[in-house]
Amino acid sequence: MHHLHNLIGFVVTAVTIGTCFQVYAYVDWKQKADPHSILGLIAFILTIFVGITGMITSGMMHWYNGDKAWAERDKVYNVARVHRWSSYFMLLLGNGVCSGGIATYFSKIGYGIWGTFGVCTSIFFLIMLGLHEFFMRRFNRRNFKLIEGEELSQIIERRELPSFTPEQIDHAVEEGDSLVICDNLVLRTAGYEKIHPGGKFTIVKNFGRDIAKFYYGNYALTNGQLTTPHTHTG
Repeated sequence: MHHLHNLIGFVVTAVTIGTCFQVYAYVDWKQKADPHSILGLIAFILTIFVGITGMITSGMMHWYNGDKAWAERDKVYNVARVHRWSSYFMLLLGNGVCSGGIATYFSKIGYGIWGTFGVCTSIFFLIMLGLHEFFMRRFNRRNFKLIEGEELSQIIERRELPSFTPEQIDHAVEEGDSLVICDNLVLRTAGYEKIHPGGKFTIVKNFGRDIAKFYYGNYALTNGQLTTPHTHTG
């Protein structure tokens, strides 16, 4: 999904740049002063900004080694947050600009009543966005759950999950694998430590270890010492 997101983001950015260049070439590279043209220019610039921040985020997650291990948050977390929120704004603004363009076009060719079609596209977009969020949250709630006790034992007995010995986990971590243990499950963080809201120190310093006490308990690992703050880092 991450690579698919990158591919779609690249295509959207390329198509937007190409289309906007064609529009500007059609008007002899002159910027009009009407609200639709100004908002279109803002959406164009914002799309490029979102594309650049997305490429930076993806690149940092793959090749950036990160800040110091005890840094509260890596820079990639902040870049990803800027990318995420600017993307939301770009979607809303871009859809509004397209709707306004549709309404303006129909009005100029004498079919003003069809201008409402532009407004309908924005409403349709918001409805689809709401439905997507609703069904995705319901899907996640139903399909992601904690597996423990007898259910976990039965899955292991049916060999639906591979098993690891402590020695195998230690060897994998020594080879550079990012494995942690929680509820008798071996989990690969796969770069999540770089964008963990609580900082990567707690995760990086516990590769190959059981992290359940940090997840459920009232513990935090800070600068190599165990402390007991009022809130856990999760």
